[in-house]
Amino acid sequence: YYSLLTDNNSNFYGCKTEINLKAINDKSLILPKLKQLFFLSLGQFTTDKKVENNSLLSYSYNNSSDISQKDLKILKLHYLQIHNKPLSCSTFGKFINNLKSICENEN
Repeated sequence: YYSLLTDNNSNFYGCKTEINLKAINDKSLILPKLKQLFFLSLGQFTTDKKVENNSLLSYSYNNSSDISQKDLKILKLHYLQIHNKPLSCSTFGKFINNLKSICENEN
């Protein structure tokens, strides 16, 4: 369960995630799912079927012991420029390609 926390003026100031551990039959999924939920809560990120399994954005996340370099770059990019829509790996790639073309055209 995920809910946004707002003040009396409906301004967003946080969020709350609740997990019903009794509803998870395969207990080995708890840690990987917690890692993914935490990462997803840091921005408007979405999971993707086309991403490598070591990415927290992968549908088939393999519970890697380290954050992938791509995930780290996406997180840094998100906080460099806050996006008003979910950011997936495919939209991230398009965004980076667009930035490259803008930078090339600045010369």
